[in-house]
Amino acid sequence: MIRLCCLLLSLLLLPSLSAQVQVELKLSRRLYITYEPIVATVTVTNLAGRDLLLDAEGGKQWFGFEITNDGNLLVPFDPDYRISPLRVASGERVVRKIDLAPLFPIRDFGQHRVRATIFVRELDRFFASNVQAFDLTDGRTVMRQTVGVPGSGELRELQLLTFQLPNRLNLYVRIRDRASGVVFGTQNIGRYLPVTSEPQTMLDGRNHLHILHQAAPRTFLYTIIGLDGERLGQEIYTITPGSRPVLARSGAQVRVRGGQLTREPEAGSLPDDAPSIGTRPPGLPRVR
Repeated sequence: MIRLCCLLLSLLLLPSLSAQVQVELKLSRRLYITYEPIVATVTVTNLAGRDLLLDAEGGKQWFGFEITNDGNLLVPFDPDYRISPLRVASGERVVRKIDLAPLFPIRDFGQHRVRATIFVRELDRFFASNVQAFDLTDGRTVMRQTVGVPGSGELRELQLLTFQLPNRLNLYVRIRDRASGVVFGTQNIGRYLPVTSEPQTMLDGRNHLHILHQAAPRTFLYTIIGLDGERLGQEIYTITPGSRPVLARSGAQVRVRGGQLTREPEAGSLPDDAPSIGTRPPGLPRVR
């Protein structure tokens, strides 16, 4: 009877204890293509009535995620990562955006479930967020080509894919090392409107991939991707009377001929949901 009373008392106390620190998790969307950034926004609110120091202790990381696929828990690439301590003032709300893709082996198709966990050393407690679900699938390949990395002898596989989201079709570029299979990046380079033709692609003298594709009825996106998956530039072109933008080669150089250069995309505007590396908590591993 005493044990039952203690159990009931602990259950009654649980909501008030959990209310000391609130952890909220949001994902940028529900559906993702394999290897693309999966951006999680974590909000931590301190309701303890005093300042709290979030810090690791005894091998317990103060910040982490639990991700499952078909009930199987995914193990992070680096379970011993270190994150700098963070002091949260009483009543303060701290927001962090983290790309889950470089941290966990999120590779299998199907539904995944994720929640964030926070360990508060001063309270000696873990606090968990709500659970969010996301689905992982792959796109349709519209171009695949293998090229060499100048001066190294390494080979890269360049892949262009389309991916259908609920309200738009997007174009992605994936760069993979042929020998190791490591994917250097899968980038969403913008909305794709397959009105008249497939995206136009060309390689320059350094084997950088140049892509020109239609993103709206009179608008084209011109994107340059490096061999390590980095985006080297992106511009917006519009159709003018009697002049449509096309890719053209001049020696080892590639450029856009025709149309009118409108502007470079504003930071964060293209593609959708692109994460900023500067918003990652310091210390998170970058293993791909």
